[in-house]
Amino acid sequence: SNFRDNRYDNTFLDQNSDDISSNFSHVLNSTIDYKFSRVTELSLSGMVSLRDGEDQGSNVYRFYDAAELMTDGYRRLSEESDARFNTDASLTLRNVWVPSDHELKTEVRYNQSQGDERELLWQEPYELVLGKYDDASFYEAQDSERNDDRFSAQTDYIRNFGDRWKLETGAKFDSRGMFSDLVRSRGVDESTLIRDETLSNSFDYRENITAAYLVGSGKRGALSYQFGLRAEMAQTQFDLATTGEAFDNSYESLFPSGFLTYNLTEGKQLKLQYTKRIERPRTWYMNPFPSFSDPLNVRQGNPYLEPEYIHAFETGYQSFSRNGSFSLSPYFRRTINVIKRNKTVDPTTGISTMTFKNLATDDNYGLEVIASRRIGRTFNAFANFNAYRVVTDGSNVDTDLTNAALGWSTRINATWTAMPGTTLQAFLFYRAPMDTEQGRISAWSMANVAVRQSLLGDKGSLSVRLSDPFDTMGFNFVVDNDLFYQDGRRKWQSRVLKVSFTYSFGDQSNMRRRDQNRGGGMYMGGGGGDVGID
Repeated sequence: SNFRDNRYDNTFLDQNSDDISSNFSHVLNSTIDYKFSRVTELSLSGMVSLRDGEDQGSNVYRFYDAAELMTDGYRRLSEESDARFNTDASLTLRNVWVPSDHELKTEVRYNQSQGDERELLWQEPYELVLGKYDDASFYEAQDSERNDDRFSAQTDYIRNFGDRWKLETGAKFDSRGMFSDLVRSRGVDESTLIRDETLSNSFDYRENITAAYLVGSGKRGALSYQFGLRAEMAQTQFDLATTGEAFDNSYESLFPSGFLTYNLTEGKQLKLQYTKRIERPRTWYMNPFPSFSDPLNVRQGNPYLEPEYIHAFETGYQSFSRNGSFSLSPYFRRTINVIKRNKTVDPTTGISTMTFKNLATDDNYGLEVIASRRIGRTFNAFANFNAYRVVTDGSNVDTDLTNAALGWSTRINATWTAMPGTTLQAFLFYRAPMDTEQGRISAWSMANVAVRQSLLGDKGSLSVRLSDPFDTMGFNFVVDNDLFYQDGRRKWQSRVLKVSFTYSFGDQSNMRRRDQNRGGGMYMGGGGGDVGID
């Protein structure tokens, strides 16, 4: 729901949206391991998935004058269907001469995804005199085809030199592409739909990232240290076939890091660390073609977005014992070119546009406290508390885009073994409300409870999980400036009961070892975080 006060002409917009979706997925995956010798192993993994879904939506608009009398209204109804096919394959060669001391791993991976989607929308005007909706005044159809592909090749090498020195090095090439063709049609009914070139969009995106890293770590007495450097070169190209525009962005980056740990006594230590990371904008953040599914609230990407660079400093105290742990960590993070959402309203049309901007800096000062506790052999608890202050400078975009806000969050997780084979678990998260650059966002909370029962001599298990039992997962937000005031609410149908049964057979040690070895070296893993492809 959205309520907007248009201050430029003293009118009001009241909007309510409902969406119901059903989704189906089918996944088949398999892994084959072959050991050539005691130290050399080859793994081949493959996955195929099919997904399809249906969606029905309703978007109701009511317009009011300065006296808060309704002047107009209509509703937009929609039906959507989509289907997606995804394949993933990886080949990994692993040489382990001494586990964690002398290893070489090389992996090649390819992923491809294809999908089609069709959405039909129609608009029904509201008859003020009769107090009801009339027949549809026009129809729209949106047909889209999207193809994604991703190829990566990486190698990681670890070598220990005695008890005091360790070397890690590696390289990775990651190539990702996306092609999307979106066709919009309009007509007075379904049989008269004609393609509208002004609302259709086709784009081709390609991103290539080449990176290499070197990490050295060691220990002298009570002091442990680690220093690393990653260098990368990124090339991106964004082509809009509809308009003939092309946006190229290539850049090189260096990412130093350093960690120091000093053991005060057994189980107690001090730490100091610095890392530099990168977060790249997602593809839909950059697509400049507007989304017209909601004609009064348009979303439009920014092709000139640059990646964020995060400089993170952290110090702290840690304590470990048989019955639990405790850590206290003050930190400071400065983000350069921070990516933020930016909403504006056109006083002529009354259309709001949400896009993305690079603001100059975002400074985050905080203190994080983490504690865990074990009581006997049946109860474990984990708690986290994080308090922080965020100072954002967006004066490079608009002198009003600044912010200084306080925030905090906490999470608690508890596990209780009620009896042999029966485990109960509860999770709670809460984030306090805080100011943003354009307004304020409300508190946000969620909880999960679960029970797991081992069966068939621990080869099988039955799990029941209830998400958001208190139905609190949702948030309010406010956008407040000279032109308009908007109060919005987002709420998901998050209360979900999930029941699953698992049965395992054969030797599970290989599966556990393979899961532990997933991902790459410290700097190359996953495509998120440091390398940050997605």
